[in-house]
Formats: sequence, structure tokens, C-alpha cells
Amino acid sequence: MASEYRGFAAQMYDIVHSGPEGDIEFYLRMAKRYGPTVLDVGCGTGRTLLPLLEAGYDAYGLDLSPDMLEVANSKIDNLKGISNTSQRLIKGDMSRFSLDRSFNLIICTLFSFEELVEPEIQRAALRCIYEHLAPGGAFVVHLARPNAQRFAEFFDSPMVMQIVSEVTNPATSNTVLVFRGQSVNPYTQIVDWRHAFEEVDDTNKVVRKVYGTAQTRYTTRFEMSYLLELAGFSDLTLYGDFSNSPFEVLDTQIWVALK
Repeated sequence: MASEYRGFAAQMYDIVHSGPEGDIEFYLRMAKRYGPTVLDVGCGTGRTLLPLLEAGYDAYGLDLSPDMLEVANSKIDNLKGISNTSQRLIKGDMSRFSLDRSFNLIICTLFSFEELVEPEIQRAALRCIYEHLAPGGAFVVHLARPNAQRFAEFFDSPMVMQIVSEVTNPATSNTVLVFRGQSVNPYTQIVDWRHAFEEVDDTNKVVRKVYGTAQTRYTTRFEMSYLLELAGFSDLTLYGDFSNSPFEVLDTQIWVALK
């Protein structure tokens, strides 16, 4: 997950980002079908990695952010019966990692692939993932649905920060206001994001402020199909949700690509 999630923001990530309904169950079904060795690229705080480990799969996580990996590591340390816990997490870039092993299943969850904003980096990542798959293995990637109508209001417009959620910091019981703003460039397909966390105490005093930036690049259905084929993948399947429903134009994109 994104390297801009540092410190406090990384600690709050799981509270703010619960994930889409049914995705964990979907990845467990994929692991049952293609496992037992699994690599979660862009694993972030281990939201998907931990259920895989708990289910008994030989699962590993790779991420560029040391703060996100630190949160994930604290979770793994609390698991019982998991061997080689210190080796389960790998700091690395999904576009140029090199591991001395292959995997039956590689997953890239919750729009992490969209943080690769340059087409050449996207191609490099898919080649790298392909090289780390065992023959007959599967790559599963979750992408957002590019919605031109929704994005249109952000084209060439000033960025406006808005409150998108209000959560509780479990460490302090204080309220945390989560702000987000976005600006979309329709020509490059790049979305600029700003986010802010403001923690307020019971007197409504702001006791902590954390700000960050990010960029993502949305990828259309046919563009992703071409990218996967270019990397060598075959037998591409596109689902519209985590219940394996057929893809429709208004759905999210869940790709399953085989080696």
C-alpha cells in the first residue's frame, strides 16, 4: 500500500479502510483453488495477509512502506502456530522485486496496483509478478471502476478537502476526522489525492494533525487486458464483484490471470 501512509496514518489505516464486502472470502477461495504458496504485493498492514496465514496458507507480504509493514508485523507476531514469522514480510517495490522462490498465487488487493502511475512501471510490475508465479499459477488484481461521469466534477477543478469519515482512535478514545480531496487529469488518467487526519479530544481541541499526498492512475478494462497479455498472462477472467458475478461496465474490476 501507499508509502505516504506513515506513522499515525499507518496505524489508523485499518480503521479507515475496512475493504469491500466479501473480498477476504474471495481471496481465500482463490488460495484454496491455486495455493498453497501466496504472495500479497502491496500488502500494507496485512489486512488480507493475516486471514491467509490464519487459514494455513504459506503466505508472504511485500510492501514499500516500512510503517505499514511495522503494523503488519505487530499483527503477525500475535498469531500462534505460524512459522518463520520474521520472514513473512518483505520491504520492496512491486515493480522490481526479486525473491528466490515462486508462488502459486499472487494477489494485489484494494487498488494497490493503481499506485503505479507510469505505464512503463505498470508493465515492469506485471513482468516481475509473472516471473514469480509458478507454472499454472494465478495473479489476482483488484482495480477501481473508472467512472468518467463521477470524475468529471474533478477535472481541472480546485481541490476541496471534505470530511469522508469520523472514526475513533482506539489508543486514546479520541475522535479522528478523516478528510480527503482529489483532482483528476483526464489526459494522463492520474488522480491527485490529499488526505488529512485530525484527532480531537473530548473538549473538541485538535491534539494531532497528519497530512499526506498520493497519486493513483486509473486503468480501463481494455487497457488492463492488454497489459496482462503483454506480460505473458493467458486465460484472463474479469469479475464485477467478489461473488464472481460477470463484469458490467459500472462494476469494479477483479482480474484473474493465469500463467
